Amino acid sequence: MSMGRAVFKGRRWVQLSALFLFASALFYASSWGKALLRSILRLDPLWLFGGFGGLALLASGFVVGRAFCGWICPLGTLLELCPSEKHPSTPRSWDSSGVLVLSFAAIAVVLGFSLPLAFSPLSLWVRSIVLLLFPPLSFMGERLLQLTSPLWERLGLEELAYASLRTFHFRGIWPVLGTFAGIFALNFIAPRFWCRHICPLGALLGFVSRWSLLRRRVGDPCTSCGLCVRRCPMGAISPEDPARTRRDRCILCGICKFLCPQDAVRFGLLKGEAAPGFLPSRRAVLTSLGLGAFAGILSRRVVSRVLRPSHLIRPPNALPEEEFLDRCVRCGACMRVCPTNGLQPALLEGGMEALWTPRLIPRIGPCEPECALCGDICPTGAIRPFSAEEKPSLKLGVAVVKKDRCLAWGWGKACLVCDEACPYDAVGLEPVPGKDVLGPVIYEEKCTGCGLCEHRCPVPGEAAIRVERRT
Repeated sequence: MSMGRAVFKGRRWVQLSALFLFASALFYASSWGKALLRSILRLDPLWLFGGFGGLALLASGFVVGRAFCGWICPLGTLLELCPSEKHPSTPRSWDSSGVLVLSFAAIAVVLGFSLPLAFSPLSLWVRSIVLLLFPPLSFMGERLLQLTSPLWERLGLEELAYASLRTFHFRGIWPVLGTFAGIFALNFIAPRFWCRHICPLGALLGFVSRWSLLRRRVGDPCTSCGLCVRRCPMGAISPEDPARTRRDRCILCGICKFLCPQDAVRFGLLKGEAAPGFLPSRRAVLTSLGLGAFAGILSRRVVSRVLRPSHLIRPPNALPEEEFLDRCVRCGACMRVCPTNGLQPALLEGGMEALWTPRLIPRIGPCEPECALCGDICPTGAIRPFSAEEKPSLKLGVAVVKKDRCLAWGWGKACLVCDEACPYDAVGLEPVPGKDVLGPVIYEEKCTGCGLCEHRCPVPGEAAIRVERRT
């Protein structure tokens, strides 16, 4: 049994279809797409190091090797479509870098430092698209609707005439942009440089691919012309003997099969000679494990004890902070579905281990009382599912009145905005001493920290009422 040319001819269509499926899940993430996006992200076997994740994709490596990288992975597809160095030549000593990255990530995650999971291609791709692509797309879409509104109204299409799109804005996107751009810049060193030398998921699938059932094999007609060696995008074919293949590198793209002038390449079950992979030195492995252990222990024992700012508010029904950091993979799915755009990526407010985790910034957008989307879409349980009816019992924090900035308390001007905005009747009014106005006070037992009062506060700049985290 072997795979013919017809199968490989359809590979590009499979890649583009998978990319379209990922994009559709993101675009419709607030409706049917949320279940699809959550299911896709849960396939990631790297999450197993954190005590959660899926086995299906890992198990596929024992059957079809790294076919996921060559046929399905959205980041791999984009890298393949981008310009790159045509004839890859990277030093042989770099061949072990993927193993070292994986060993560092595995031990760090096991010991409690979950940030390496943010660099899994699935999490990285979703986060990059949400934070980098959705803001300009949503802005252009909204402007287009505004410009064409008179046309739709004249044509009697009122649904389009009065339609609007939610626009996104995210703070601190430069680290995300730098990471994403850097991955593509590496393509100019060698095709799919990220997939070969850095990707932790690729390294994990490559490890199990050593025992895969589906393999490349070369028949007797081979003349060792070396064309397949020069054009293999993963450098998986041995330069010394083109009949031997590094199974941990081969992504079953079939390029070598199409290029072979003798038609000597086949893909089938349990045959084919394996080329020995370049194993890192014992010192390199121990160094990688040591650095991972250091990062994990530092995160767990030292950094985690640093007092985080009181305004670092997590989404509703999030796990306690330490558990939340262990579970969150920084995919950005919750930020994508937040209807007010209030969920924003954390920068360094909570330390390095909190980078890109979601935080609520009520001044940008509050937590709507009837919304439960972030709990529905979170693939890891860092934000536990909840219903809108449970919202009054889910405490994000407590609003605090800054009397020196408040129009009523500080300036003696009548203002009832926070009282009118509060959906939980948690704001009361009391006489302000020496002034003929009433000032707001907070009933902490009723306040959920939703931030509607902070969002609507008319004071310019920092609001006169601010939600603070309670430990």
